[in-house]
Amino acid sequence: MRTRLGLLLSSGALLTLALLAPTAPAGASGSGGAGPTTAALRGVRARPAGHFSAASVPTPTESTVTLVNGIQSGNVDLYLNSTKAASALSPTGPISLILPAATYAVKVFQAGANPNTATPILTTSLTVPAGKNLSVMVQAPATLLSFVNDNSGTPAGKARLSFRNTSARGPVDVLIDGSQVVSGLAGPNSVDVVVPGGAHTLTVKVAGAATLLIGSPLELTVIAGEHDEIYLLGQAASPSDALDIVSSLPSGYRLVATDGGVFSFGSSAFFGSMGGIPLAAPVVGNAATPDNLGYWLVAQDGGVFTFGDATFHGSLGGLPLAAPVVGIAPTADGEGYWMVATDGGVFTFGDARFHGSLGGTHLDAPIVGIAPTPDGGGYWLVATDGGVFAFGDAAFWGSLGGHALAAPVVGVAATADGGGYWLAETNGTVSAFGDAQDFGSVPTPPTKPVISIHATPDGLGYLLAAGDGGVFAFGNASFYGSTGGLPLTSPVINLAG
Repeated sequence: MRTRLGLLLSSGALLTLALLAPTAPAGASGSGGAGPTTAALRGVRARPAGHFSAASVPTPTESTVTLVNGIQSGNVDLYLNSTKAASALSPTGPISLILPAATYAVKVFQAGANPNTATPILTTSLTVPAGKNLSVMVQAPATLLSFVNDNSGTPAGKARLSFRNTSARGPVDVLIDGSQVVSGLAGPNSVDVVVPGGAHTLTVKVAGAATLLIGSPLELTVIAGEHDEIYLLGQAASPSDALDIVSSLPSGYRLVATDGGVFSFGSSAFFGSMGGIPLAAPVVGNAATPDNLGYWLVAQDGGVFTFGDATFHGSLGGLPLAAPVVGIAPTADGEGYWMVATDGGVFTFGDARFHGSLGGTHLDAPIVGIAPTPDGGGYWLVATDGGVFAFGDAAFWGSLGGHALAAPVVGVAATADGGGYWLAETNGTVSAFGDAQDFGSVPTPPTKPVISIHATPDGLGYLLAAGDGGVFAFGNASFYGSTGGLPLTSPVINLAG
């Protein structure tokens, strides 16, 4: 989900539209350790004091439980069976845990309070069934609400919206694009609606009346295949109702440093890193699995490191190479990947198909990136001079080759339909080709050179990352945090989901 924070409407209601995701990096370059207990969304296992299991996806006897703070006045600490499960849970930063099926004693305190001496905001219990995906809201003033999420998927081109009235304002009607889709939704209840992916207007009104609860119709963009949870918060007769959105599918990104350190933001969870582990060659790239519950790191010598649900399909580690590896790209099903070297050599593993390479061909400039087509039937290679080379069913949409460039090209990202691509330069300039839209460039050269470009799933935005971990968002891409300004053991080299 995209983030729209602090929109002040004419009615005086504060509308907060946010992917409720953590802002602090999970995991640290050079540490190699687990991330902080504030984990990200969907299938992420928080590990406070080693109390919860460390597997990356739930077993049949476990459930994913996303904790949402509906108390907008401040952050809270949440304890399960006397163990802190959520530290400083904020209204815009829920976490997800994977918990064994059981009944848990729950205590909620103001963030930072001593649980041995402070009076809890809430004392209750939570029953977690097996094999479910739950969202649990700490609601003002002191209630725990639990909802079962339907993540069974939607028809092609559709998205699921779960409307949840957790307010004290009484029943509401919900309209999408002016048509009523939910009638008389009382709290605390939830109803699901399936809508086409794309841009919509959302209106919430008092049931059976014309009174708007969120000030004016809201512009909302959903991505096909997503499941978004929409919460209506607020006390009775309150003028400051808020609408919060939490997505149960991935929205985030990871930065990787040359020492193999991984920094996770948004709902892209931390599953481990190579930070602090001696490497035969520096890491040069990373790529996420299709469900974003794992990732691959690739080193300059072609060594591959897998984390979470990423599968090892082979590597070039230990083999003599004519040129160093500079990137990795996974297949659509995650059952394979391509690697590319600076001489244009392409190496395939798993179900990745070979469509040709530039190995042995004279190049005016070294290759720096690879982007596959959506069906995996081809790929593009890009060189530092902006030259683009298309293979398989990848179409050539133009290049910067032969043009005078202010800075070298560092990466390529394809549009969702494969009908175009973007090239990024180290000074933050982005060039669009084919059906790729120009969403902007970094207005002034960043402190450190840009090192990669990453497109959003629907192709309506992109992210740029710099060598210091600075992140720049354009179009519908959301900014979830960066390492810009933080001391790093090694420079950041890539950004991916």
